[in-house]
Amino acid sequence: MAYPLHTLALGFKNLAHWHKHHNREVQLPSDPASSVKPQLLFVGWDAADWNYIDPLVAKGLLPTIQGLVINGARGPLNSLRPMLSPMLWTTIATGLRPFDHGIHGFVTLDENNNTVPISSELRSAATFWEIAHHQNLESHIVGWWPSYPPENIKGIIVSDAFTQLKEPPSDAVFPQNKQAIFEQLRIQEHWIEEDLLSPLFENCPPNPPIELIATVRRALARSLSVQMYSSYLLHTGSANIHAVYLNPLDHFHHLGLREYPEYFEIVNNAYRLYDAMLEGLLECIDHSTNIVLVSDHGFKLKKDLLPTLPDDPIAAEKDHHQQGVVLLNGPAINPRTQLSGCTILDVAPNILHLLNIPADLRMEGRIWNEAYKNPEQPRIKTWASAIVSKNNKIGRIENHEHVQHLIELGYLDERTSAKPQNILAENQFLLARSYSEAGRNQEAIRILIPLLNTPTPPIRYIISALDLMITEGEIKDFESWFGKFQHLLPKHILSLFRIRYFLLINDFSSAIEELTIIPKPPHINTAWLLQVGRLWLNCGEYSRAENQIQQALEIEPDNPEALMIAGLVHFQNQQWEQALNFFLESIENRFFAPRIHALIGHSLVYLNQPLEAEKAFKIAVLQEPRNQTNTSENKSSTVIVSGLPRSGTSLMMRILETLNYPIFSDQARAGDQHNPHGYFEHSDVIKLAFTPEIAQKFLGHAVKILSPSLPALPPYQPVTVIMMERQLSSVVSSQLKMRNVEVLPLNIEAKMADIQQR
Repeated sequence: MAYPLHTLALGFKNLAHWHKHHNREVQLPSDPASSVKPQLLFVGWDAADWNYIDPLVAKGLLPTIQGLVINGARGPLNSLRPMLSPMLWTTIATGLRPFDHGIHGFVTLDENNNTVPISSELRSAATFWEIAHHQNLESHIVGWWPSYPPENIKGIIVSDAFTQLKEPPSDAVFPQNKQAIFEQLRIQEHWIEEDLLSPLFENCPPNPPIELIATVRRALARSLSVQMYSSYLLHTGSANIHAVYLNPLDHFHHLGLREYPEYFEIVNNAYRLYDAMLEGLLECIDHSTNIVLVSDHGFKLKKDLLPTLPDDPIAAEKDHHQQGVVLLNGPAINPRTQLSGCTILDVAPNILHLLNIPADLRMEGRIWNEAYKNPEQPRIKTWASAIVSKNNKIGRIENHEHVQHLIELGYLDERTSAKPQNILAENQFLLARSYSEAGRNQEAIRILIPLLNTPTPPIRYIISALDLMITEGEIKDFESWFGKFQHLLPKHILSLFRIRYFLLINDFSSAIEELTIIPKPPHINTAWLLQVGRLWLNCGEYSRAENQIQQALEIEPDNPEALMIAGLVHFQNQQWEQALNFFLESIENRFFAPRIHALIGHSLVYLNQPLEAEKAFKIAVLQEPRNQTNTSENKSSTVIVSGLPRSGTSLMMRILETLNYPIFSDQARAGDQHNPHGYFEHSDVIKLAFTPEIAQKFLGHAVKILSPSLPALPPYQPVTVIMMERQLSSVVSSQLKMRNVEVLPLNIEAKMADIQQR
């Protein structure tokens, strides 16, 4: 990194010298340095990815990162879909998913139906800085997206409205009387001259386009401005926690990999800039401070990018990689620890852990105990009471600049932002995706159905809804909506849905026939290979499934879904050790996966390791209830009435109905002379083997599941089973009688006793 830019990247301490060198008379704050160092330094780099960092570290180009890694803990950090920054960074701040924290997109509508940026006013959960305030700790928060309007906390908040806008509102900083100080620290775009720009174009072709230069200048000015605010607060403040979020690294990725691929070196040079900025922050702390560096998602390698992005308001998400980064260092950290199975849901609980504050039970994330010298504290019920009043109300940013900025960066489609109904629909679609990401497909479907009833729903709304309907085994709804929209679907998508439908109705021959001639999409990517591989697996064609998955793993070796399916192929072939290895590798990349933990348990059972299997099953049980809907609201437990056909299951269901127990039945099989009150069956139950999610439908109900279908039950669902027993001869006689077959003396029990004796 060239001297002028590296010097300025170190932060506030060099700002006065830089202005003087350029003969600028700029008044700067003159607060004395503080001797108090923060307990925790949190750094958020949007889109940082180990696939870009590690090669640069190997070349010695990121010395600050390298120093933290050597004596710290590191690993991949799995993101959530949709991978959109405001939603993800709010999850990082709260430890909750979007449907619990309230941020569902980039923009929303104010009371006058004007398009406004998403606001902290919509956040419905406590952030780690609000929880810290509740514990009488001081926080400095810089640039968090979204953080405007800022809360009245103990400390200072420089909100995203201040860091992203050239002309921010007058209350973009809390306390408001501090805003003038940060205005003095802002780096103006027109101050960015060639001596600062040239390092970012190092090893690039000469004569870059004017538009590219302007975009890089803007991103550099914003990066350096945030660095000034952050380093100034570290230099002069006395907060317990200092957190800074930097968004422009994501912009540099999009510029160098998507918009101007011949200028790819901009990406590597941006990482070198950010490494220098990190060096400047570390100079402001001492060895008593713990350091956490994370990204909300990564960025795909050039070879993995789609040739062109779809016509989609949030198409930029397609370039994002599921895995970001997590890096820990400091006195509380066990050195040289390799982290695995981390997700962005973990970050808030771990920030609280490093502040000696317990996480709450609503937070799904785990504490990275392997990285810490101190054990996890018991969790409290909720931090909901820690929410702090805002300094403002939504609607005060009526700022065209902010919305236009989102459009220019590709985060927002101009057509979407121009129509209020489009914004509301898009935010509802993103909310539905959040529910489906958490396995709560029924909630997602309920949100999507009204979107399908609009005159011209986008294809992606249609595909998402059909996918969830068929996943949930909603055959009638799927048939209805598929019939209405199939003429709009691309041929390869149409074929996929036909195959899944055939599998759902147990028409395997038609599924295999269709799968053999399935049209290929314009661009073969991991998602496509996984879908086809999963379908071959469901058809029992394991070698063909393995071929598809191997191709997927060549593109994304760490894809948790591909690793899981590869494990399933070996599991079906009774290759337990190979299956176990793939399952373990999958949870290293996505730890919150109850089904995979259960499969690990089954594999270990077959490998004669019962104690290890028990641990895996316990993790599966602990994880899954978080994904079940309304489990805490079910006053009645789930009751399964089981047994052989004609063993008395219908009679027991009738007894439960008489006792006013809720019954899960579609009444499709009416009563007859053999069962006058009906059979109390539900047609969905026979699909359990293919769609285990159906089990969520009968939570808190009594359901009839005959013995042959019991193995298809998810292993993690707590239920009470009433097993009906009847003499085997009576059961068979009753079955024959229903079929009008002459009943002869069978003496089955005697024959079985004779067999057992022999």
